Amino acid sequence: MSEINSSTKTLDYCVHKVMADLREVTTKNYPYYLNWAFDIFQDMNLYANPSIKTKWLKLSDRNTIDIPSDYVDYIAVGINLCGRLFLLSVSDNISFNRSNECPVPIDQIQQHPFTGFDGIYPYYYYFSGAFRGGQYVGEQFAMGGGWNSRGYFKVDTECKQIQFKSVVPRSEIVLEYRSTGIDCDGTVEVPYAAVPAITAGIHWKRLEHNDKESLSNKRGKERLYGIEFNNFRKLKQKFSVQEYLDAKYRVSTAIPSR
Repeated sequence: MSEINSSTKTLDYCVHKVMADLREVTTKNYPYYLNWAFDIFQDMNLYANPSIKTKWLKLSDRNTIDIPSDYVDYIAVGINLCGRLFLLSVSDNISFNRSNECPVPIDQIQQHPFTGFDGIYPYYYYFSGAFRGGQYVGEQFAMGGGWNSRGYFKVDTECKQIQFKSVVPRSEIVLEYRSTGIDCDGTVEVPYAAVPAITAGIHWKRLEHNDKESLSNKRGKERLYGIEFNNFRKLKQKFSVQEYLDAKYRVSTAIPSR
């Protein structure tokens, strides 16, 4: 299988590399190796090299969007209006609308045509009044969380959907989420630096599922996989010079002057 570029490989490449190490000339064990490669790469995406994706999804008539197949957890959910991203808030009080038809047509819910930032901009804020020293202070304490004039959502894991409430009608939802990094087959691209960890993981899984192998051999392969996994994580999480200088500048400027 041809590789897309020298900086990325595929899971199929990792599996064939393991088969070459074991000098296997048949593809009898290929499905098992590929399945373990999927599991290992998913763990790497969750704990060492998070895969972040952004998708623009069309809102249905029931105010829902379908969750992508590689979805793990959401990072941000919002709407793009006039080139600006407005984030929505999560609310557990939303009841799921699992009927096939919207009980109330969207055009009846919408009180007036949406134009520009109407109803969303400027930013709304809410305050509660308070008395201090016998004097009424009208805007001393903020109401806190729970107020979002832009809208709310709730994740429906059973139906693999996200239900929205008070969202702008006929809008397009911007979903930023953590991904497993897995689509459907061995053509999934992986960083070249991840190849040693994936191949070491396949070797470990191969022994782990073999009852005839000794426990010392299994733990030895597991230890080698852990070393390669940590090497990859250190490589992906290391600071660049500019990131270090930016972090140092933020700390130094945050210190009050005397």
